[in-house]
Amino acid sequence: MHADFLSSINSLYPKYRWFFNAMKAQGYENLTDIFIANMSPEMEYLKKAHQDFFLGLLARPAIGNNYSRWGLKEVRLGIDDRYI
Repeated sequence: MHADFLSSINSLYPKYRWFFNAMKAQGYENLTDIFIANMSPEMEYLKKAHQDFFLGLLARPAIGNNYSRWGLKEVRLGIDDRYI
C-alpha cells in the first residue's frame, strides 16, 4: 500500500478556503456556479475513511474468526522506500 497522496497534506495544504464548509461559509450555496477543481471534503472524512479501511481489512476478519484482538505491524525504512 502506498500513502504518497497523504504526504502532501500539512498545515498549509490543502488551503482552508478549498474545504467544502469554508466555501459554504463564504456564501457559495450553489457550487455549480464556481470553480471547484480544488474543493476538498473536511479532513475528518479522510481520517474516517482510513479508519474504515483498516477496520474492514483487519478487524472484521479477526472478529469473524472469533479473535477479540487484532493489530497491524508496519516495518519500513522510510516513506520513500518502495516495494518492487
